[in-house]
Amino acid sequence: MTVTININAIDPKVSREQAEGLVRNRSLFTSLLSKLSLYKEEFKREGTYYYPIYLLYSSVRIKKPFSQWRQLKQLCALDGITGRYGIVDYTLPEIKEIELASEKVMSSQFSKDTVVARGVQHFCRYVERCHKPVSAETYNIDMVKEVYLPYYVFSTASGTKVFTVDSLTGRVDPIKETPVLEQLYFGMP
Repeated sequence: MTVTININAIDPKVSREQAEGLVRNRSLFTSLLSKLSLYKEEFKREGTYYYPIYLLYSSVRIKKPFSQWRQLKQLCALDGITGRYGIVDYTLPEIKEIELASEKVMSSQFSKDTVVARGVQHFCRYVERCHKPVSAETYNIDMVKEVYLPYYVFSTASGTKVFTVDSLTGRVDPIKETPVLEQLYFGMP
């Protein structure tokens, strides 16, 4: 029996069809071979898996040399698997609540308290490095939102090569570069 759950997922910027094209043309070499009809790989879509991301809405009041206090707000993201942190510097697509099978969703490796603690630590470093304030008041994480990023998985007809496509950026990687997704896909413990 399949268990379904509701999650908040980022609306994909890259469609499944576009993702398949990205996999086919993942390198200049494969693209050239395909266009010259010398070699054509057939891919089948294996499914969509959902990767946990925490969105951290952060703020702080800072004072720079020879200026007034000002409020600084920044949207940051923390990877729910690796703990990598980044600044969100582009407009996110809509976030929608969807229902899907639980085996398609990767579990976060961090508690909400850990996410907030890491978020404050990284946000503080970001502000000090990029804005160089003379003084700063309390660094705040105003809101934490757990969302999931869809990853498309494609394999060759023979199943020897498996690729993932990030539905937000269109980045194509061999599945082995995302070990947690590889374990989920191949059903390894």
